[in-house]
Parts: sequence; C-alpha cells; structure tokens
Amino acid sequence: MNLRIVDLVRTKGLLWRIGALAFGSTLILLVQAYASPSEPQPASPIDTASRSNQCAVLSITTPESKKANIRDFLEQLEDAIRKNAGTAFVTLLHPAILKDGEVKQAIFENLMENYDLKGKVLQKRFLYELSLEGPNQQTLCADHKVSGVVGPREQWAIEYTTTSGGEQARLFFLIGRIPESMRKHTARKSPKAPTHELGIVHIHTQHWTFGGQTPDSLFAESRKWSVLNEPAVSWAFFNAASRIAVANSYLIDRRFEKDLADEPRIQSAFEQTTKASRDQLIPGTGLTVRQFATVFKDRSVEIGVKLEATEEIAVNDQISQCRTMTRQLAPLFAGGRKKLNGLECLIYRTGEPLDQAPSGGTIFTSFNDALSPTKE
Repeated sequence: MNLRIVDLVRTKGLLWRIGALAFGSTLILLVQAYASPSEPQPASPIDTASRSNQCAVLSITTPESKKANIRDFLEQLEDAIRKNAGTAFVTLLHPAILKDGEVKQAIFENLMENYDLKGKVLQKRFLYELSLEGPNQQTLCADHKVSGVVGPREQWAIEYTTTSGGEQARLFFLIGRIPESMRKHTARKSPKAPTHELGIVHIHTQHWTFGGQTPDSLFAESRKWSVLNEPAVSWAFFNAASRIAVANSYLIDRRFEKDLADEPRIQSAFEQTTKASRDQLIPGTGLTVRQFATVFKDRSVEIGVKLEATEEIAVNDQISQCRTMTRQLAPLFAGGRKKLNGLECLIYRTGEPLDQAPSGGTIFTSFNDALSPTKE
C-alpha cells in the first residue's frame, strides 16, 4: 500500500470563490491513501461490490469500538485543537504520510487559522466505524454514503461542527488503523515520539452555511422559484446548494439525493432562459462566455460568469463590459435580487482551466449599481 498526502490547498480570497468547490474562507485539506499514484476518483454509486463493506454507527458520547480505542484517539484530537497544540496534532497523522514535519505543521496551522478554532469545543455530529472489503470503498451509514480511502480496511469516519465567522463549519476526518510493523518502525525512528494505534488519513473542512443559509434552505429557495417560473433564480439557489452539499465526495448526505436528481431539468431550463442573453453578451469585445457558476461572497450569493479573453483588454474596458453584462442579465434574476447581490466577472486567458483562479482577476458589479442611471 502506497500512502501519500495531497499537498494542502489554501483556498482563501479569490480561490475559494471560483474554485471547483467554491467556498468562503475555507481551507480544504485532503490527506489521501492510495493503492497507486493516480489521483482519487469521485465516489461511485453503491453497487454489488460495496455490499461486502459494513458500517456501524457508534455513540458520539461514549464511543466504543471492539477494534480500537477510538474514544481516546478522538479525545486527543479534540484536545490538540482546543489547546492549539500543533505538535500533538502532528503525531495523530498517519505515519505513512510521507511529508516532513513543516508540511504537517502547516496543515494544523491553516486549519486553526481558517476556522479560528483555538479554545473552541468541537461538537460531534456522528461517528461511523467502517469495515471495507471490496474494491469499492463506499458504504451506507445511516443517512450518509461514506467512502473510505483506499488502503486500511478498518476506518472510522467522524464529523464535527463549529462556528467560524458567524457561519457553521464542518470538519470531517477519516481515521485508519496503523499496521503494527509501521508502528514499530516509527518507534525505532523516533523513540521519544508517542505511538498510536490509529492515524488520520483524510481531512475535509468546509463552511456549511452562507448568510445563515444551509443547503436545505437553498434547495427550498430553488424549488420555490421553480414553481414561480423563474428558472434563472431557481438555478442560482440550486447551484449554490449543490456546491455545498456535494463538496465532500467522501461523505454524501442521502437527504439531498432527490433534489440533486433534479439538476438536468434545472440546468436545461436555465440554459434556455439565458440563451438569448448569452448570444448578445458583450459582442465584439474580445470576451466569450464560457460558464456560469454561483459565487459565495460576504455572506451572500452572487452570479459568477467565467469569461475567456481572446485578446488584451484594458481594465477600464473590462469594468465597463462587466457592468453592461450585469445590466443585461439583471432582469433574469430580478425575482431573487434581495438575496442575489450581483454579477462577478471572472476573466480567463485562452487555455486556462476554468476550475482555477483566473489570471485576469475578477470584477464585481451589483445589480442595483448596474441599473442605477446615476452610476454610468
């Protein structure tokens, strides 16, 4: 088994707003275990192969496991976060993570900084014990589909909730058993270092609310505007809700499956509604519309449009063109303008991947400013 850590990704400022996951001041850390050097694939649906996997729901107040002392491990994890004890936290990472101490320490520091966790008591949401046998690492656990990392057959999945910047945040950990041979090797290499039977193999963190809105409330908003025949507004809230709900491919909340299954209809209605606007958006300006995506900013939702710049365009011209585009699109989102602030233009160079930060920067124009005759 070849285990490695995917380099931590700081997703602050611009990156969180336009990246694949699109989250606020969220730090996303992935500590992955792989059977091969290839990149991880999204969790697949439950199939026959995964039926050999098992899940036990453990008590979050007095977690007991026949396979390992998970309770003591979680107490050490929570204590390290509460006391801002980076050295203690690093010892809880799986020793097969082949990164130096500075990188491991950076994982902890970024986690604490981005969620302001010092002194906070984390609240457990659930604790699952996974027994993974088949090639498919996914299994059913209560209201969730949980995927373990490839490698350890015995894993534990726990999610904590806390507050960060006035919003709810969630911290998800996968913990795997450390083979005895690896524990002995660690003890020989660092005799004074504490040895653990378990180690953290995966971390995913994210904000769960924006402006106090959960995926549940955002999906409800989408359904409401769909009934009112406002496809663009319905799409905006649906897109925002789904980005939060499915951000963690290792933990899927089955409550959202019905809503998510409606995506083709909502996307199709949105594309039909915006087709005429897309065709006439800033014609002949050197900017081409490539993709729409919601953007989270300042406790609200914005409409993001990813533009490809096929030629050099002066900044003042970009601002003017983005303002014109906002004015053109505003009528389509009129019904939801109390909660949808405006338009964020994301300027990409030709060939740049759309799931990364654009080299051309971003320009925001509120719907109110774009429609105001005094702000031409």
